This record gives sequence, C-alpha cells and structure tokens, in this order.
Amino acid sequence: MAFSLGAVSNYAAIPSYGDLLAMAASLNPKVASLVSAGTTETLAGNQIAAGIFVRSGSAGAVAATTDTATNILSALGPNVSLGMTFMLIYVNLNTAAGVVTVSAGAGVTLSGTMTVPIAGLRVFIGTVTNVTTPAVTIQGAFQVGANVAA
Repeated sequence: MAFSLGAVSNYAAIPSYGDLLAMAASLNPKVASLVSAGTTETLAGNQIAAGIFVRSGSAGAVAATTDTATNILSALGPNVSLGMTFMLIYVNLNTAAGVVTVSAGAGVTLSGTMTVPIAGLRVFIGTVTNVTTPAVTIQGAFQVGANVAA
C-alpha cells in the first residue's frame, strides 16, 4: 500500500478501495489472550504491543510481571523512538478473588494504579523513555469495573 494524497509524483491520486481496506485492517488492535488457573504470569513484549490482553481462568489473585523494556521495544517494531507512546487494555475476566496486580520487569517503571479489577479492565499508557538503554514507563490510566477501588 503506497499512496500519498497530494504528493507531486501521483498528482493527488485517490487511493484504491483495496488500499483503504488494508489501511483500516492495519489499525485494528490484535488481541492476546491467556486462559490460565495460574496465579502468576509474564506479559510478553508482543502481548503488550498487541494493545489488548484478555485474562481469564483464575479464582485467585494473579501477579502479572511485564516483560523487559528491551523485549517491549523490540515488539513495538523497528521504528520505535524516544517519547513514543502505546496503549494496553488489560481485560480481567477472572472470578472470585482473581484481581490482577501488575509489577515491572527489567527496565520498566510503573506509575499509578497497577491493579486490574475482577470482571473489568484497566487502560495502561506506555511511553518509551530511552531507546539506547531500553527503558519504558507504563502508567495505569483508568479502570472500568467496580470490584477494585481505583
């Protein structure tokens, strides 16, 4: 898909329907899901970069650790840059006492509330804070769901 509205080379050609469909499909987030009765998990870099993570299967509290900043930057792709932001929506479909608490992997700094409510979700905003020595800050932005105080 290569077009540019208003570019000198194509005199503002209208993109084809196929190009528009491909562009729209590329904007759709990918869902990374985990079904596990386990009480610990590591959020892999590619699961974080996917944008939506759905967790279910545990009746007990879950300790989730982010991958390393190096792996997160790698998963974000070759054009990662200082100040780049990304979003992760973490959906918690666990039952009973299945609250998820997120902790940081190497090179990752966490800010804000790091719990994900039962039968709810939390939106996390990540920022690339160093590319040379990989570093990422992930902030708990807000939650949807009333089982855990924000």
